[in-house]
Amino acid sequence: MPKLQELLAHLPSNVTQYALVKEPPLGIAYVPGAELSWVAPDVTPVNNETLEPGTTELLLISAPAAVGKSMLAHAIAHETGAVLWDLAAFQVGSNFLAGTLSNAHGFGATGNVTEAMSSGSFLIVMDALDEAVVKAGWRNLEAFAEDLATVLGPLKSPRPTVVILARAETAGLMGLLLETQGLSVAHYSISYFDQAQAEDFLDRKLDQRPDSNHRSHRQPFEQARDLLFSKVFAILGLQDGEWDEPEARGFLGYAPVLEALAEYLDHGNYAVLTNEIEDSFSAGARNARPRIWRFLVAIIERVLKR
Repeated sequence: MPKLQELLAHLPSNVTQYALVKEPPLGIAYVPGAELSWVAPDVTPVNNETLEPGTTELLLISAPAAVGKSMLAHAIAHETGAVLWDLAAFQVGSNFLAGTLSNAHGFGATGNVTEAMSSGSFLIVMDALDEAVVKAGWRNLEAFAEDLATVLGPLKSPRPTVVILARAETAGLMGLLLETQGLSVAHYSISYFDQAQAEDFLDRKLDQRPDSNHRSHRQPFEQARDLLFSKVFAILGLQDGEWDEPEARGFLGYAPVLEALAEYLDHGNYAVLTNEIEDSFSAGARNARPRIWRFLVAIIERVLKR
């Protein structure tokens, strides 16, 4: 399973950050820094559509809802120096790419930006394609795909010049539309977190709380965290530590679930919390089954809110 950094290594480097106009269109900006709670996910090629330097003109990245596409978009833009476009703020369709470049950087700079794209030294990260489709409609998505192919195809850039993030269904359809227009596309999906990434995610979430008890009382925290993981594995009908099982990664490696667990682990006394977890999930504990269901329902409600 490729690491995200391996994928980013094939995107434009030494990106030229052309200045934005004094009042750029809403939704366009350079990203000064990544979210502190962001954890880099692994990525998986979809239908063997891997990125080929010198061939691939556009990169699609997809993921289920609430996995962290927007945070990933910000991180990619920050790490590469790319300009970030929030497509939710636009009406995508015909003549969108060139017109938006002109509105963002000024008419006089459009030629330089296009030349930089052709040489592989400029990158646009487009987030929220799903929201743009809801706003513009599927027919305009077809026009948008045709517009991208018309602009990007002749550039013959040695590296992808556009990255688009969307949910799996929208990304899949977009990929088909672009390929129909003759554009070379690579499609990757964001993978659920493995154990190390899940633990890092919890730490980063708890780092944002006023009291970093999980840092100052590390051993008791890890004991409570590992016990909580163990109990969830049991609920899922898995052996403790079976992180490679799809059911485990799809639940414990899902960001909204981990956010709910972070709230559960935001505790002032981890020794007390460990006892509470043991009591709540113990088969012999009084009202244990209702407590387990309340725990699961609380997590699911958190996910649905996302």
